[in-house]
Amino acid sequence: MVLCGIPCMSQGISVRNNLLWDASGTANIGLEIPISEHWTIGANGAIKTWPRFFVWDAGTVEDPSQWKYFSVVPEVRYYPGQVYNGWFLGADLLYTHFNAGKITLPLGIGKDLRNHRQQGDFYGAGLFAGHSWWLSDHFRIEAEAGLGAGYRNATRYECAHCGAELNKSDGLQLVPKLGINIAWNLTKRNTGRKAIKDAIEEIIPAPVQVKEEEPEVVIAKKEEPEVVEEKPVVPEPVKSKAEELAPTHPILRPSNEYTPYTKDMVIRKMEGALFVYYEFGKSQVKNQIKTIGGTRDNTAVLDEIIDVTRQILADSISSVNKVQIVGLCSFEGGRWGNERLSLARAQALKKYVQGKLDLPDDKFEIYSGGEAWTDLRDQLSDLLAAGGGIGLTTKQIQKAIDIIDEEKDLDRREVLLKEAEGGIIYSRIRRGLFADQRNAGYLRIYYDVKNNNN
Repeated sequence: MVLCGIPCMSQGISVRNNLLWDASGTANIGLEIPISEHWTIGANGAIKTWPRFFVWDAGTVEDPSQWKYFSVVPEVRYYPGQVYNGWFLGADLLYTHFNAGKITLPLGIGKDLRNHRQQGDFYGAGLFAGHSWWLSDHFRIEAEAGLGAGYRNATRYECAHCGAELNKSDGLQLVPKLGINIAWNLTKRNTGRKAIKDAIEEIIPAPVQVKEEEPEVVIAKKEEPEVVEEKPVVPEPVKSKAEELAPTHPILRPSNEYTPYTKDMVIRKMEGALFVYYEFGKSQVKNQIKTIGGTRDNTAVLDEIIDVTRQILADSISSVNKVQIVGLCSFEGGRWGNERLSLARAQALKKYVQGKLDLPDDKFEIYSGGEAWTDLRDQLSDLLAAGGGIGLTTKQIQKAIDIIDEEKDLDRREVLLKEAEGGIIYSRIRRGLFADQRNAGYLRIYYDVKNNNN
């Protein structure tokens, strides 16, 4: 069976609109692009070429207000959890060309604009903070606030529409930043739970049952005693390549020892299993990947996977019956998205092997291990036995273990871990353990041996 899956951890490009700018009659649009697990870059643009609030509202003698401008605001954001989700901090640059007069701005900004008109440029920079909430698979709403400072280079005029120049209006100025943004992500956050459940149930094959054959009953014939008393010399059976390699490669198992994978298995301690690691939110097989702690090299493991499998395929006596591969994820992001991502990782490793060796689809058994809670629980137990580690005390480690053991709802369990001790426990676990869980395990190669006694 050929399986397919697309990881949905990365949310792709986001386009947004500031509703507060809309309320002032300003056309605007923003763009945001993720560049890592926590960082995005982007830019906002706004333009108002009509004198008052709306394009059809040109102003009158009774209300001679003037408010025209355009702005360009490049920015960078940092999300402590995951891009587009939860709290974020940011920094931006600001350029504005403006022509404004006879208007009253909030917070006491630009008091001189109430009686005069100013036209010129403003250059500045600022800091801001905000929060993002998902409304659906594509839409989000954001609230943000901040403060900037910069230099105003403008000319002051007597009235909102006349050209009588009074003097220059230069100097430093503070500007607030407020935004309520509606954002649309080009990439879907994740698919519906039922659709993913059905896809996973259809994709994951049922465990192979090894059927025991009934022994053949042979009715012995009564034979005449042999005249020759010498016994024929029976040659020693020739060992297959799989049998030769098995003692030093525990990944090899005869077919009669087949065991299906279940999610309660601690695969990090399965004897002989070979693990290929992946980047955050990715399913591409790479020789080297980037992690929080630096880089990780998959080259030796990938070479061993191909070498062992190739030797069995090249042997005339042994043959590959089934290759068992399980994909896993850390629990960051949506649970059903992680189910799909783990399946995509297992599938990617299968495709990598098929790109090197002639091994058909029916020789593979692919599993989506989903979020690696069992392995995480085992890692924490090892840390507890060692008296602490990764910056956690034994008390903090025990607290994390208790949450995993007591909370059966996986989504609620993730929330409790993230909130424990103000997020300290989750932060240390994410930096110290999550890279080990983003993997696909080449767990077992089950082999058959031909009868070699003839």
